[in-house]
Amino acid sequence: MAASEGVVRWIRRGMWATALALAATAGAQAPAAGAPAPTAAAPASAAQKPVAAAPVPATGARKPALVPQAATKKLPAATATPPAPAVKPEPEPVKAARDSDWLRVQALVVDGADVNAKGFDGQTALNLASAAGRIEVVKFLLARGADANAATADGRTALMEAAENGRAEAVAALLAKGADVNAKARDGGTALMRAAQKANLEVVRLLLTKGADLSPKDARGWTALLYATGAADLNVVQALVAKGADVNAAANDGATPLDSAAGNGTLNITLLLLAKGAQPNAKTTGGRTPLMSAAARGNADVARALLAKGTDATAKDAGGKTALDMAAEAHQAAVVELLMKAAKTP
Repeated sequence: MAASEGVVRWIRRGMWATALALAATAGAQAPAAGAPAPTAAAPASAAQKPVAAAPVPATGARKPALVPQAATKKLPAATATPPAPAVKPEPEPVKAARDSDWLRVQALVVDGADVNAKGFDGQTALNLASAAGRIEVVKFLLARGADANAATADGRTALMEAAENGRAEAVAALLAKGADVNAKARDGGTALMRAAQKANLEVVRLLLTKGADLSPKDARGWTALLYATGAADLNVVQALVAKGADVNAAANDGATPLDSAAGNGTLNITLLLLAKGAQPNAKTTGGRTPLMSAAARGNADVARALLAKGTDATAKDAGGKTALDMAAEAHQAAVVELLMKAAKTP
């Protein structure tokens, strides 16, 4: 009979100890899950030894933690940063020119070094020699085939370098070898602008005789004349105006040569520009007039010359201020008095 029936029979007879022993024995011999059940149960025997139960883990014992599979994967090895590319050394002629070692520059070229080799910023030995005014080196390099129009990374040519630094002999030598008198740098600047800005009169005259264009504007809208008025050099201004420079050409912000001269207080340049047709009431993008520029800086003589040419003393800038307001704010007593008298004059 089934073990369970045997247990029930002993319970009915009141034999509780035997029933419990039989139940324990039956539990130990129970088939595993999924295993086929026995066809017949063996009869219980009082002499049968109880089967030891499977060991039970001690209370509180922890099972090994399961590690997620992803955590067991090895991380990819860090990619090594590629080394920075090696900086290419400057050509020897350029390096020697930067060191002002002019004899070495010539010796290197004689030994076969590239006369047109460029440094990291695009400078050539010719550019550097032109800026330094080393006319013997300039002529030597040109005779050896140096490119008179080679430009740096920002578009500056040897002619621009020579013009800016007032190297008239170098300018003449470069022009004789075909240097472009109207070449433009990346900022739109020309050799004439560079010379005018630095008030290099001899170079300005030389460039003008070689056909330098007066009309170009740089990135700020400045012309050679505007640079000359900014430098406050009457002779350079006269040279440019005599060649037909536009006295009313304005920069990007609307500033004119007359506004520049008025602000600088250069009376002789102011009178020259007015005589050549400069507009006394021209305004900048902010509404400033030449009179306002003169008033704010206390240039009474210039203000008087502008008033004599009919400038509007009541004009207002974008902020609603007049020349009188600006003179008063700047504590320019002489100009305040002048403008107050002008206001009373019919």
